[in-house]
Amino acid sequence: MKAFVRLPLIALLVLSAGSVLAARDSVLVPGKWIVELASPPGLAYEGGPAGQLETDTSAAGKSLAATAPHAIGQARYDAHSPAVLAYTAHLARERDTVLQRARGVLGRAIEPTRVYRHVFNGFEVHMDEAEARRLS
Repeated sequence: MKAFVRLPLIALLVLSAGSVLAARDSVLVPGKWIVELASPPGLAYEGGPAGQLETDTSAAGKSLAATAPHAIGQARYDAHSPAVLAYTAHLARERDTVLQRARGVLGRAIEPTRVYRHVFNGFEVHMDEAEARRLS
């Protein structure tokens, strides 16, 4: 079943909150799940203190620059700007922490087959429905 797993990043600290929602108006593919993380994607990040998981100390006390075009007075999103590269690196660290915790719950590594960071913050993984429920 291809489904959409919406897991708030903070709730993923314990991997016990969130909900598993079936994707509406989409093709269902068994074993594929899309996980949305709570931090905004690069296109929507308006700057300020970086959110962080308790084990991610790399962003502690940092204020990352805005990357959303409307917040910085630009007409277009520049995926290669220093601010976007710094923010998407922060998102990658958050994602890695979430995946490590999922490994602890499932007893196996889950590797993203796709990673989303600019328009949507999340990733696609293969797991069965029982595993997805354990993580929700």
